[in-house]
Amino acid sequence: MRDIELIYSKDKKESYQLPEFWHELNGKQLVGWAQLCLQKKDFLEAKIYFIQRFYPFSKTAQKWLRKHHFIEIVQRMTFLTQSPRMPCWLITSFRLWFIRYEGPGDALSAMTIAEFRLAEICYTKYLKSHDKQFLIALAAILYRPKREQDFSSDRRKVLAKCSIDRRTKRFKRLSPALLQAILLNYEGCRSFIHLRYASLFKTNGHEASVQDFQDIIDAVAGDKLGTITQTEQTNIHRFFRHLMNMIKAKTELQPS
Repeated sequence: MRDIELIYSKDKKESYQLPEFWHELNGKQLVGWAQLCLQKKDFLEAKIYFIQRFYPFSKTAQKWLRKHHFIEIVQRMTFLTQSPRMPCWLITSFRLWFIRYEGPGDALSAMTIAEFRLAEICYTKYLKSHDKQFLIALAAILYRPKREQDFSSDRRKVLAKCSIDRRTKRFKRLSPALLQAILLNYEGCRSFIHLRYASLFKTNGHEASVQDFQDIIDAVAGDKLGTITQTEQTNIHRFFRHLMNMIKAKTELQPS
């Protein structure tokens, strides 16, 4: 967080904390920013409105602050105009009708590599086509009802194609702002994962355009991760660490 101080006079001042990075927002603020993005407002005006709406200042501050003060404040919030990168899953859950749907956890920590594969396919297709159906499908993969018991590392029910199809139909009723916020949150965690496992996602200095991990899953299966089915159920972080170790071991065996 960035500290700012409003000095009204020699004896009167107020201090506030404003976010400096994406992960310092909360879920409500992310949805609010997504709503402003959909309205295609001027970035400066959008950021000023965002500050006024989600970071309420005291009555004294509201009377004292002028537009040039807000401009000075929001110019420090450069992260809002940059591609999101965050380790936190900000929209932890939401309720639709009488069901609460749980998200995939910080840094997508509750996802298996099979789930990540499906999410990447939907994400890539949405970026290419801007077809809302792919964004809804992405949300249906990420969010599921809570398990009744035996949470293990994932609070959500087991992923199944029939359940994805049911949620896709239900999630058509989600607000555009919530869907856009889910997209921003996924992009941010995805970028964080790409940075953490940079050697797996870069080829000759350029990001690899991996769209389907199935071939990699098939190649990695066996040894420590078990059968293809067992490998598909492996947590993504364990999978990527294992893949990096395999590549490192293979590189070390090659003659110098």
